[in-house]
Amino acid sequence: MEIRNPINERSIWSKSGIGLIYHNLSIDNYRGDPDAKEEVVNYIKNLHKMKEQGLGIMAFGAQGLGKSMLMVEILKAAARLINPKTRVNYSVYMTSLSEIVSTFTEGWNSPEKKREFRSKILNTDFLLIDDAEKVYMPKSENNIVISVTDETLRKRVNNLKPVLLTSNESPKELSNIFGPSIGSLLAGSIVPIRFSGNDYRRENSALKRWKEIYPNTKL
Repeated sequence: MEIRNPINERSIWSKSGIGLIYHNLSIDNYRGDPDAKEEVVNYIKNLHKMKEQGLGIMAFGAQGLGKSMLMVEILKAAARLINPKTRVNYSVYMTSLSEIVSTFTEGWNSPEKKREFRSKILNTDFLLIDDAEKVYMPKSENNIVISVTDETLRKRVNNLKPVLLTSNESPKELSNIFGPSIGSLLAGSIVPIRFSGNDYRRENSALKRWKEIYPNTKL
């Protein structure tokens, strides 16, 4: 497999919406659900085939289980690889459903935002939608949210562009939230992987790290 020059990696990740907290991590740092990790490792080993089939992953389970971390590792692995058909590296992007909807609606009055929606959301090779069930929009705009979600998923599925999702909800619960049409699109293109275990954020809390830096704290 041909790999991109690692000197450019951090810049590429930042431009792809991948937060700094993930830049220094690797899949070896993951200490959570071993079965979920194995499935992600196998996905990464078969990235070209997954791309050809347009197959994505829905990582679901409680908070703090490392779902986003492992999905980001897929993006990072894909960004390092050259697509054998196009001879350029795979494009990746990490976003939220709220950002997707906002970019879409801003595109009504902004050609630049319209181009951004197409390039980052519709056309990027691997798209990660983090916390898919959390849409911070007024309830009055629920129809827009469902419409944009349906259009985004449908166009990506039809063009064999894998979608990665993280969610605290199960596939059935997500289908109940967004409706049967979107539920059908998810079932046909995304493999659900359940994550279980302990909340890593609580085990590695801010207070714990504070005390490591400042042992004499009275907190």
